[in-house]
Amino acid sequence: MPDTAPQPKTVLEIILDWSRERPEWQRDALRRIVQAQKLTATDITELAALCKRGRTADPHESDPKAEPLNADHLPANPGAGASVSLTAIKDVSAVNNLAPAQTLSFAPAGITVVYGDNGAGKSGYARLLKRACRARHSEVILPNVYGDPTTTAASATFCYNVGGALQTPEPWQDTGKPQPQPHQVLSAISVFDSDCAAVHLKGKNEVAFRPFGLDVPDELGGACKQVKVLLEAEKKQREAARNAMFAAPPWRATTAVGHALAAVTHKTAVAVLERLALLTEKEQARLARLTEDLSKNPATAAAEQKLKADRIKRLGGVLAVIATGTANDVSDRLLVLHRDAAAKRKAAQLAAQGLFGTDSLPDVGGEVWRTLWEAARRYSTETAYTHAPFPPTDPDTLCVLCQQPLSAEAIHRMKRFESFIRDDTERQAQEAEAAFAAAARTLADLTISFRAVADSLREIALQEPPLDRAIRRSLASARLRRHVLHRHIATGDQTTIPAAQPFPVAEIAALEAQVRQYAADLEKAATGEERKALEAERQELADRALLHTHLPTVKAELERLKTIRFLEDCIADTTTNAITKLGNDIADQVLTPRLRDRFADEIIGLVGSNIRVEMVRAGGQYGSPQYQIRLLAKPDAKVPDILSEGEQTCVAIAAFLAELATAPHSSALVFDDPITSLDH
Repeated sequence: MPDTAPQPKTVLEIILDWSRERPEWQRDALRRIVQAQKLTATDITELAALCKRGRTADPHESDPKAEPLNADHLPANPGAGASVSLTAIKDVSAVNNLAPAQTLSFAPAGITVVYGDNGAGKSGYARLLKRACRARHSEVILPNVYGDPTTTAASATFCYNVGGALQTPEPWQDTGKPQPQPHQVLSAISVFDSDCAAVHLKGKNEVAFRPFGLDVPDELGGACKQVKVLLEAEKKQREAARNAMFAAPPWRATTAVGHALAAVTHKTAVAVLERLALLTEKEQARLARLTEDLSKNPATAAAEQKLKADRIKRLGGVLAVIATGTANDVSDRLLVLHRDAAAKRKAAQLAAQGLFGTDSLPDVGGEVWRTLWEAARRYSTETAYTHAPFPPTDPDTLCVLCQQPLSAEAIHRMKRFESFIRDDTERQAQEAEAAFAAAARTLADLTISFRAVADSLREIALQEPPLDRAIRRSLASARLRRHVLHRHIATGDQTTIPAAQPFPVAEIAALEAQVRQYAADLEKAATGEERKALEAERQELADRALLHTHLPTVKAELERLKTIRFLEDCIADTTTNAITKLGNDIADQVLTPRLRDRFADEIIGLVGSNIRVEMVRAGGQYGSPQYQIRLLAKPDAKVPDILSEGEQTCVAIAAFLAELATAPHSSALVFDDPITSLDH
């Protein structure tokens, strides 16, 4: 009956499961460690960059991305009892100077010894096996320097059995990368040489051993420490890059700017400082005025402000007159008067046509004729006939116009003319025309000129630019209204008369009151306390203006603080507590019992009872446990001083074989010169 019990996990599979909750850069580091065992300085630099990328809210697409450890990177685990046996290597190409079309065969069981002279190719096959199979250390395979220069990638075909069953030969080609991708099945084959030895001298007095897999947390912890060193170095650079302006700030600590910048952190919002640094036109004018006035004698400055208030008051009066003279009701009344005068003149003309219709001359009774008649009356009563009525009634009287004797008919005609002039229709027309003329003259005589108030406007523009613009718009509107109204009356143009733009009379009055109050404050400033208040106001505005000038530097400081905090967050990711716990858990729960017992069996199998040593748990870097080899009879003895080189080699091989007990399967073992190459 087949065994349906769950397959036990290898140490690396346990590490893989644990890694899924770790930051991406640590998972990438684990992949590099599993593939290459040792990390280079380049690896550490790249891992530091990946650590920062993991903390970046919106990383750039072109930045390097992490390649986390996954099941494909692990040595094969075919399962309990499913041993992997290497049977042959053939079709070797571009591996050192190994001859092509050769087959190196291995016995499916027992031991196969490959021997030969120096340079025969033994190490070439060992390098090939270390790249394709499981080894703590792999080397870059160089091609034959005398061979085809276009062939650069090493390749071979591996023949193997799994559980005694022959498998399809596996073609393999080297990627050429420093960290090769383990083969899915061939990685179950273990390779051992001097570079892969798990036994090494620790200090001068003990031999320490860390089994395959358990050194991964140790290496990861070391990588975290090295990444931390890089990040802390960058953090120190940022800390040292503080602008000297913040050591001796030009702003006062008591102002709003001083308080805000003293409390600047990586969380400070730039928008808050930007609003503080933004002075309105009114505030800018206020700052300029305070700066100028506080540099003078308070009494002199107060007198100047009073004169300014008087000028503003006069300007308000002038504008009030213009506003009244160009108001909508004024223009409406003028149009009404114009229409009334025209209508009454039309009525008078109709009356004149009925009275003078038989006369031969045109437009008798018209405006020109009336002017002539009025002139004739004045001449007659004031010069020619001062005591006679007009028109004359005496036939002997000469006509004042033609200076000819007046006939009865002429006297009658002149009486008729005078009767027309004194008629009510004509009188009403004249009165309406006079009223219209007076109103039109009042509007025409109204002074609407920028030049007349230019000095006052310039003065207001310095303190209240918006008010200056409002006044100018009102004046321009008044001038335009008068022009359009006159054109409409003169030509009958039906263009719509624009509505009156309101004059900011109330705002002008408020400004006058403000200036008078400021003058009063300046007068009081001679006593001290009031001057302090004005000085404080000026300093607040001055510091805000200063902040506006230095805003780019302040923003750079904010970015510096944010970068420091960002690096601190990255450094927090380099803590090794979880890694230490992982190493201890694996050692305590998975490895220690098996390793200790298997090592004892292997050492006895190799040298019998001649070497009485044991494997015990010991300390390690960053809490990752090691396994120390020590003498049973003398635990505190210096092991390298007691064991011979050959005995140390036996201990190394025993440790290697004990290590394989941590895997739930059996597999082929490859030793490359295990005796002489392990000489220390």
